[in-house]
Amino acid sequence: MTLRFQALGSFAVYRAGQPLPRSIWGSHRALTLAKVLLTHRNQAIHKEQLAEWVWPTASADAAERNLYIATSDLRRALEPDRPPRSPSRYVHTDGDTIELTTNECWVDADLLLNAADVEPTAPHALQRLDEAVRLYGGVYLPDDLYADWAQVERERLALAHETILFKLADAHAARSDYHAAVTACRRGLIRYPLSEAGVARCMRYASRVGETGLALRAYEMLISSLRREMQIEPEPHLARMAERLRQGLPLEEMPEANRWVWADAPVGTNGHGSGLRPAADGNGHHPGVGNHDGLRVDLERITTLVTELNYLLQRLHLALGDLD
Repeated sequence: MTLRFQALGSFAVYRAGQPLPRSIWGSHRALTLAKVLLTHRNQAIHKEQLAEWVWPTASADAAERNLYIATSDLRRALEPDRPPRSPSRYVHTDGDTIELTTNECWVDADLLLNAADVEPTAPHALQRLDEAVRLYGGVYLPDDLYADWAQVERERLALAHETILFKLADAHAARSDYHAAVTACRRGLIRYPLSEAGVARCMRYASRVGETGLALRAYEMLISSLRREMQIEPEPHLARMAERLRQGLPLEEMPEANRWVWADAPVGTNGHGSGLRPAADGNGHHPGVGNHDGLRVDLERITTLVTELNYLLQRLHLALGDLD
């Protein structure tokens, strides 16, 4: 029987359409272990690492005993009808490792990550992106906001959500529905007001429907937010876009963006790291890396990377400050 794991906005496991009651876990240990293994689903995690995450202050013997009990309770909760000593369909142990296999399960986090890879111009992209927006129930495992083992996955899913919101705008624009694209951009900027890629989209799409004032307000709000919260200036290409709007010029001739931003980073489903790629221009297009020769170009690329690293460090500092 296929299980459904919900982790966005709240944690729940469903079997046959019914949520498992909290009492079925047998102990708080099993519930915590379920969350940890779901976070690192389809990965064999060493038992010592699991013990360090879940019982950091316990002795080695106590942690080993806790893990044994929690694993047994977890198997019983997920498969109450499993015959004794028979292999588990979901929880696998192999020597010193434990793994939660979810390949045959419904996992809301995986659906969100998959939707983030949808191309806005692909068939049914609008429907898939809209469904993903409605799927997002909130932050990943909100009851475990300060757990170290959940931080990377939480950031990865927030990035996926941000990407989906602005790809939805691109999908509307690809169908020449610029009013809907602007609405999607505004929705995205309410949730992610520091997204420069989102503001670039909002400026371009708003200008297409004659909402120049809206486009400029989005840019001005970004300036204010970045200065107040991060003490940095927006990417220069946004200032050039704003100036062209003030002059009544079209934005199609704008040069490509240089800054690499979180909003347009690829969000894969086969790892827990997050990569970066060049920021999308106002049309949502991602500039490629050309084949340049010469020392000058190399120095420019190094300078760009150093600038971006400084930018990301500032964002990391801000995030850590929020946790304090």
